Amino acid sequence: PEPEPEPEPEPFEMPANIIEVGEKLLAIANALPEGNPLSGCVSSLAEAAKAVIDGATSGEQGESLEAIEGAVPLLEAAADALTQMAAAVGELQREVKAASGGDADQGAETRLSRAATAALASHEQLLRSFEMVEAQYVTDLNTIQSQYHAPAQKMFKEQPDLFKLFQKVEELMPVHQRILLIIGKASKHECNLGVELLEVLDEFKFYGVWMMHAGDISGKVERSIKECKAFANHVKQMEKLGVETLEALLTRISGTLERFCLFLEGYFLAMPGNAEDRPYIEDCIYKIQDLIEECGEKESVADNLMRVMEVTDVVEGLDANLVTPDRKFVYEAPLKIVDPASTEKKPLCEYAFLFNDLILYANAKSKIKDRKFVYTGKLGVHLLSLQKEQAKQTGKKDSFVLTVSEGEKSHDLHFLCPDETSATTWMTHIGKVIRETFFYRKVFGVPLKVLLKREQSSDIPMIVEKAIKFIYDYGLKQEGVFRLSGRATQIEKLRDQLDQGKKVFFSEDMDVNSVASLFKQWLRELPEPLLTFPLFKDFIAAAAEEDQEKQLEDLKELILERVPEPNQFILQHMAKCLVEITKNEQWTKLNATTLSVVFAPNLLVDGDPKADLFDTKKYEYINHIGKLILEHYDYLLKPIEDKRAEAQVVVKSRGERRKTDAKKQRRASMRVGTDSKVGNTVKEGPLQVLEKKKWVQRHVAIREKALHIYRGPKEKKAKTRIALAEGSVSSSVQAGKAFAICLTFAKRKAENTTFAAKDATEQEEWVAALRLNC
Repeated sequence: PEPEPEPEPEPFEMPANIIEVGEKLLAIANALPEGNPLSGCVSSLAEAAKAVIDGATSGEQGESLEAIEGAVPLLEAAADALTQMAAAVGELQREVKAASGGDADQGAETRLSRAATAALASHEQLLRSFEMVEAQYVTDLNTIQSQYHAPAQKMFKEQPDLFKLFQKVEELMPVHQRILLIIGKASKHECNLGVELLEVLDEFKFYGVWMMHAGDISGKVERSIKECKAFANHVKQMEKLGVETLEALLTRISGTLERFCLFLEGYFLAMPGNAEDRPYIEDCIYKIQDLIEECGEKESVADNLMRVMEVTDVVEGLDANLVTPDRKFVYEAPLKIVDPASTEKKPLCEYAFLFNDLILYANAKSKIKDRKFVYTGKLGVHLLSLQKEQAKQTGKKDSFVLTVSEGEKSHDLHFLCPDETSATTWMTHIGKVIRETFFYRKVFGVPLKVLLKREQSSDIPMIVEKAIKFIYDYGLKQEGVFRLSGRATQIEKLRDQLDQGKKVFFSEDMDVNSVASLFKQWLRELPEPLLTFPLFKDFIAAAAEEDQEKQLEDLKELILERVPEPNQFILQHMAKCLVEITKNEQWTKLNATTLSVVFAPNLLVDGDPKADLFDTKKYEYINHIGKLILEHYDYLLKPIEDKRAEAQVVVKSRGERRKTDAKKQRRASMRVGTDSKVGNTVKEGPLQVLEKKKWVQRHVAIREKALHIYRGPKEKKAKTRIALAEGSVSSSVQAGKAFAICLTFAKRKAENTTFAAKDATEQEEWVAALRLNC
């Protein structure tokens, strides 16, 4: 008999609310102001929503529509939670404003109740989300035990290093099963989440031991596969069945503490200020952050040095010594790098090693005994653009693209990985290294605030100080200085060394024009010009005044009162040198007009992307401003020079006058474990503190003219005490925190401290309290 025809698949029914859900998310993303802590999360959701809308309206069939159908409930839940949070915050803000004005009406209680209900709903949404993540984590631990550990016990005669990790998974399993039960009860209001978690977190000590054995997960798995053929076959069989790889499952465990801490911080910020559970959640955050710090310290300098030396031993043909004091090994795995612009279709490598400052790549074809790889090249991490390090996707989940910037040129490299898990791991490690390079080593293309925060030894960046001093020493009578180009190879070498964080000395045998060109490159690549984007139209309006006296008055007001102070200092330092060059016009062949043509377009830039690039009148005004700055230096910039000189004299004389007192203060301020909960408290509360390049939650108090930092609100003894005498306080954006507070000391730089408030109001309150006591 003929086989019965297969029934036709039912037509896919598009969820009716899909467009509404997507547009709701997009509207929320567009409405959030810049710097809002939720903006990154919402933007990601909005991008997903846009993809859903595009898929829904395109009429495509098959797997894409099934993915859309699965995405709708998640997107809808996210949109509802965010809408409820926004409504709750808005309602509460309106009631506070009404109450402060004395005109709150009888309906206030009802509206506050509605707002509280909405806030509670969003709070419960967070708990449900974390319950899902924790349930998946418990499933992952169970997969390691049942699919890999249990079979492996029957295959190995002698237990390899991998079994130490398996044993820790056995110890972690009951802990996280208990945590999952606690979260479930808390979401049903059957228990106090913070109180219950505090009891369980003592068991997290296992993670400290885990980090001691998890330094080379990839190597342990690979060695175990080579040692036992049966285990190798079993691992392949698991992959065919679609079970996640053992390496990926084990690697995920290493990030558990950070994941847990991030959830608790978000949960804490969403809690009402008077919530009973709030202090216990805060204590949980402190405990986990302390454990993260302890785990980070397990990796000693000696262990890292040994790891770098191991790489040296297995790679043939290295063109330089890999072992340097600052180099740290990060990750290694199979990786193919392809240059799409090259005529060679063959990949540059088959395997790569990632360090904190470079990617070393090689082929696995060494003929020398005990050498696994042949060196083929390296790529400096500082050449990778931070803005583009997160994959412009190639269309495949097992590959990504990075943009390499060399001077003013850039090109893309394709990174091809064995699978999606490997690609995700590579992207995570490379992204982290790039960010660390950007904030702690790179010089070009870095915001002034980042540079000055990092260096702290001067009121201007080191590159400005060194380059201008070199011009003073060797270039004041050099013909065409700053106008003529330098040697390209020398400029590139200097720039490369600076961006790697190396110390660079401008010696007398260097080409003057090369150093001058290097400085111009740095100035041109600042993310924001010295005279700032927002002030562009004001400067142009000042230059357009017909009366020169009025032009100068307006320019002086703009420079002295509206240009940020660090920008003022750099402008003054640079302009003074340029004025000296114009005085030597008979040798330099340069005057205020020619130098303004060179520098002014880098000082004042129109940030409007729609601006007319061929507006010649605009460029005339820009050059005219540069000329006025040089011709009227004393009137426009001498006040800045005097302010800088006065500040340096005050610091010097104060340091000499109070040398003995400063020593006493330094000893007192750095004393750990001092019982400082004595005396009148000016201000007290939770703040994030930047410690060892990481943000950690601390309890901070100002009393007795000193700053006391505790691990938690219940601690009786301060972790650190800092005397506030001679301190300087400023508010800014630091290391990714929008509401940062910087406490600096001219003579006690070791005590410089950075905090982060949760919002602008709290930031202003802390800044005012600190300034009152400094």
